[in-house]
Amino acid sequence: MINRIARSYFDLPSNILFLFWVELCLNLVHVGFILILNIYLRSEGFSDPEIASFNSLRFIGALAFSLPLGIYIKAKRLKPFFILSAISVPIISIVLIESIRLNIIPLIQLSFLSWGIAMMFLRVCSLPFIIRNTTSQNSSQALSLNAATWSLATIISGVIISGLNSIQLISFFNIDIIFNERTILWLITLISISSIPLSLKIEEQNNVKSIEPAKNALSINKSYD
Repeated sequence: MINRIARSYFDLPSNILFLFWVELCLNLVHVGFILILNIYLRSEGFSDPEIASFNSLRFIGALAFSLPLGIYIKAKRLKPFFILSAISVPIISIVLIESIRLNIIPLIQLSFLSWGIAMMFLRVCSLPFIIRNTTSQNSSQALSLNAATWSLATIISGVIISGLNSIQLISFFNIDIIFNERTILWLITLISISSIPLSLKIEEQNNVKSIEPAKNALSINKSYD
C-alpha cells in the first residue's frame, strides 16, 4: 500500500515535480527567515517595534501585488514568474542579510517589501499551474504535494539551523567559520539558488488557454469521488 501511494506521487508529470523542488528550495529561505531572522535583527541592535515594522512590509508587498497578479496571469504562461521568483528571492535575501549587518534602514525596508513580492509570484502562480498540468486522476496528489512543501521545508530548515548551532565553529583551510544567525541565513540562501536551474527545467506550452472556473472546479471535485 505504501509503495502504491508513493508511486502515485512519483508518477506525477515532471513539470509538477520540478515545481515541487522549486517551491521546496525557496520555502527553505522563507522558513529560515521566519525562524531566525528576528533573532539576527535583535542581535544587530534593532528593537522589537522596528522588527515588527520591517516584517509588516513583507506582507504589505505580497498583499498589494497578489490580487492584481491573480487577474493578470489568466491565460498567461506561468514559467517566467517561477524563474523570476527563483532568481529574485536569493538575491533579495542576500541584500537583506547584508543591509541588516550594515544597518542601512531604507535598504532593509526595501528588501523586506521586495522579498514579499518575489515570494508572492511563486505562491500565486503555483496553484493555477498545477490545475493546468494535471487531470482529475492526479490533481489531488499534486495539490497535496504542493501543500506538503511548507512542512518539509520547515523540517529541513529546522535540522540545518539546529545542526549548525550545535557545531558553532568549523575550521576550513585555516579559516574559522562561526555558525551564527548571519552565516546560517547565508547558507540557506545559497542552497535556495538551486531553484534557478530547476525552474528552467519546467516546460510549458506556448499557447495557454484560459480554463473555465466551473469546469476546473468540477475536475478537482471528481478526483475526490
